[in-house]
Amino acid sequence: MKKYKVMLNGQNFVIDLGEGQARYGFYTTQYADANTKAEAEDIVIASINNRSDIKKNIKNENNDPPMLYAEEIVEVAAVEEDEQDLSWFKEAF
Repeated sequence: MKKYKVMLNGQNFVIDLGEGQARYGFYTTQYADANTKAEAEDIVIASINNRSDIKKNIKNENNDPPMLYAEEIVEVAAVEEDEQDLSWFKEAF
């Protein structure tokens, strides 16, 4: 099995990060053991979707869901555990 570094972008998260409810996005770098890049992307997206700290705070309407997609996926030799936090930013629209 290969190791992949996945740069993930999340958009359209209606959430309160301490400044009142607003629309946010985030970037994060996550790692996955997978056979292919597509499998690595699926693993990382599922991992983010299953995080209780995100799921319990999302206020999106059903017809306006948040979006997740990989911006970059590269095979790596080693995993850097300290890069897995989410870097949130307020969306302008």
